[in-house]
Amino acid sequence: MGPQTSAAVVTILLLPYLPTSPASLQSRSLTRMKSHQLLVRRFFSRHKTKISRQSGFSMTDGQGMHSSAARGPVARTRRMPGPYATAEEDSMMVQGARILETMAEANGWETKEISVPVGNSTSFRLVEVTNVDDLLDQLMEKGGQALEDDRLPYWIEVWPSALALSEEILKNPLINSETSVMEIGCGLGLCSLTAATKGARVVQSDYIQEALDMADLAWMLNAESMPPTARRPSQQIVDWRCPDPDLQFDVLLASDVAYEERAFEPLIKAFRSLVKVNGKVFLSEPNRLVASSWTKSLGELEKKGLVLTRKFNREVFHGNATHSITIYELTKTLEL
Repeated sequence: MGPQTSAAVVTILLLPYLPTSPASLQSRSLTRMKSHQLLVRRFFSRHKTKISRQSGFSMTDGQGMHSSAARGPVARTRRMPGPYATAEEDSMMVQGARILETMAEANGWETKEISVPVGNSTSFRLVEVTNVDDLLDQLMEKGGQALEDDRLPYWIEVWPSALALSEEILKNPLINSETSVMEIGCGLGLCSLTAATKGARVVQSDYIQEALDMADLAWMLNAESMPPTARRPSQQIVDWRCPDPDLQFDVLLASDVAYEERAFEPLIKAFRSLVKVNGKVFLSEPNRLVASSWTKSLGELEKKGLVLTRKFNREVFHGNATHSITIYELTKTLEL
């Protein structure tokens, strides 16, 4: 293929983005390329966490490390929307499989099912979306508010911090059938799903509807293997930057939510707002440099009604690597 042919092919591929003049073509295509690169960089920067040991894993390739994403005005408790309805006589698992097929086709997703072990005797079937570049392209097409309002698809995968927090949930006696629980930024819902297996009354919340659909799907795929005391979580659209003051829970779960500086102060306000007095916040963090000063400050919040009662590290193996995750337990001591 000669240079002229190559140029023609490139021009054809760029036709959807062509402006009216050749001069503006180069400017617009470069701007689009830079925007896409910034989105990709921002998305995969969340993968840069502390790893204890590596096995065939590159920190820069965006592979292997896997999320609960957080972002997250209260709207409504909901199940799967009408277009995803299936026959009631089908098993929950069959309904889930059909719903997944419908969602994938409607949204252009490529998916894979994974088995996620939690502890020594529990595992969950979850579905990840694998074509992240296509989702970022869709986000770019929407532009404006979608790009600025923290709608990156962090929810498409399981993250190591969610694994570590799920292991803590499984063994912690404070989370039981008498406990009300909310997970903020639930993503695929692993942590809240784990709490639901213990009979807790769980609300899965996220800022993005697709995340809640996938979290409810996770229940459907695992319902038949759940213990009889397990309760199906409900879902709510929640922006924890401005939480509903009428929402309060015994336990708040937050996994890997402090990945951008602009989230730090709203998170503290959310912790104070969404938890009852004497209630607990369980936060798991992968020790990113960007959040290091903020996590250190978690021990200095007594005047804001939050006391750091426990801090410990947990190592989890995920994506061919062992990740060191820090878990913080905060107790709300007073209502301000």
